[in-house]
Amino acid sequence: MNNIIRKGISENFYFYFFNWGYFYFSASYFYCKKILTAFSNEFNKYKYISKGNLSVQLA
Repeated sequence: MNNIIRKGISENFYFYFFNWGYFYFSASYFYCKKILTAFSNEFNKYKYISKGNLSVQLA
């Protein structure tokens, strides 16, 4: 009987922590993706044309 109770408790804890871990992973992944998208949009706002050693910035 104790093994059945322990097994049920451990399954509940595993399920609970697995869901929280997945939530934190997905939240941090999408947050980083949002930051990287913002940075890439800032960099892509200006086109750089390289002529020799001179870089001309076009708006």
